[in-house]
Amino acid sequence: MDMKDMIQLGMQLALWVLVAAVGLQARWQDVVATMRRPAGLLRALLAVNLIVPATATILCLLFPMDSSIKIGLVLMAVSPLAPLVTGKMLRGGADASRVVGFYTLLTLLSVAIVPATLILLSQLFPADAAISMMAIAKLATISVLVPLAAGLLVGTAVPLLAQRLARPMTVVGYTLLVLVAAPIIISQAADVAGLVGDGSVIAMALTSLSAVAAGHWLGGPELRGRLALATAAATRHPGMAILIISSNFEDRRAVLAVMLYLVISVIVSALYQAWAKHREPVAAAALA
Repeated sequence: MDMKDMIQLGMQLALWVLVAAVGLQARWQDVVATMRRPAGLLRALLAVNLIVPATATILCLLFPMDSSIKIGLVLMAVSPLAPLVTGKMLRGGADASRVVGFYTLLTLLSVAIVPATLILLSQLFPADAAISMMAIAKLATISVLVPLAAGLLVGTAVPLLAQRLARPMTVVGYTLLVLVAAPIIISQAADVAGLVGDGSVIAMALTSLSAVAAGHWLGGPELRGRLALATAAATRHPGMAILIISSNFEDRRAVLAVMLYLVISVIVSALYQAWAKHREPVAAAALA
């Protein structure tokens, strides 16, 4: 087994554990309840799966970025929501069952949405590094659908056991993710400075800003709803993006772009939350 195979295996395992941990926190009734709120689900799909990928695509066309950086940015823009989103949304005051229900349903839908979106955006990828849509659909099914369904089954059937397993599994998953990604990031650290001059960092920041703006706009009349959707739209799962890169590309700068986007999106989300709570102190005090 060579280094590339080890990276793929480690990323696959990390993603599987993290998504399963989210499924453990869900109950089937939460998903059903979310499906009964089609207006809220449609707004979430618009913010997460339309506005953010569209913004990333436009910025990739406007800025003279390296093709590998464009790949990393676009893949993060279309990737499923990160498991840490649920905790951040709950801290924003959102209802627990609604958060888990929305996250679970959006993650399930990503199995079809991610390959479909990449088909539409395939012109951004160089001809000698084309992505196999069937391969991505297979990755999404194995890495997202199967572990989420397994976690959901256990969470519904044995909720007490699921509650005990969810947190340690999340810790294990993120530890694996760091262990796999860290060597690549360290080896490519010298390239970070180069991402500033070609507009890559600006493009990533603007994409994150579009995410929080879309979530704030479409999150409904209450502050907690806007905070929840804005945070969700901005925070994407690096595991899926890195897994696709490892399976289809040789240039590790795309992985560097993924991790840099993750850092920028976390900073933008934190600044947005501070701004939103300062702008609406009465609602923020009620949440606190």
